[in-house]
Amino acid sequence: MSAIPWEVHKRKLLPALYHLDREGRLPADGRIIAVSRGAMSQDAYRALVHESCKTYVPDGHFDDAAWARFAARLDYIEVDVAESAGFARLAAALLGRELVVRCFYLATAPELFGPIATHLASTELISPESRVVLEKPLGKDLVSAQAINAVIGASFAEQ
Repeated sequence: MSAIPWEVHKRKLLPALYHLDREGRLPADGRIIAVSRGAMSQDAYRALVHESCKTYVPDGHFDDAAWARFAARLDYIEVDVAESAGFARLAAALLGRELVVRCFYLATAPELFGPIATHLASTELISPESRVVLEKPLGKDLVSAQAINAVIGASFAEQ
């Protein structure tokens, strides 16, 4: 769920994940599911990530075998945070993987952190092994940051 410019994802986040996979530092059955409100096919998303990795992974560190393994991990699901239907699609994609650690990386506007956490909880996507990462900014002042912390804390355990 991303309001962070695509440029940041393609220059930093996606190449970093590619490197982790290339180095064998991701679980063998781990998946990376991009979630955004824009309509896009999985093939189109993989093509964007491929272009990003080819551009921003240093020469000699990108290879086709590593890319094929990494690309097999990638999925894309359209979700509008205002509707629960998209979260049901995400839940269906994760069905049978309830014991796997889930890391929800929320790179979106701070006012959407709460609704996203609430939808994740209501669709039973949060388990004791789940983690949440909130991309800055975390509100616009101390009061809004405390409000975000409270709503996230209602869905995710502090530890």
